[in-house]
Amino acid sequence: MSLAGEAVDYWLTNAGLERRADMWGHQSTYQLYNALVNETAKGFGAVGMRYMTMADPRVDDICEPFHGREYSIGQFKPVVPRHVNCRCWFEGIWARPQAGLV
Repeated sequence: MSLAGEAVDYWLTNAGLERRADMWGHQSTYQLYNALVNETAKGFGAVGMRYMTMADPRVDDICEPFHGREYSIGQFKPVVPRHVNCRCWFEGIWARPQAGLV
């Protein structure tokens, strides 16, 4: 059997299906988290959002160009996570320091 055939067979096994479900769950949870961060930041007066990576050697070519890029509230932003095992997030940009926020 070819390597490609073995890969296809793996994803049809219980282990492969569990791994796919885990990856899907991770991505869905992360997308929801980032959407909530965006809405919460907007509600607390953020003027924009900043795309952040872990800024370490494991950051890949998909995410690295976006590190530090700023978007105004309501402007189109890339969906985070951008890929499986993505570790990126958005952080709020504030016009002035917000009292009581950490």
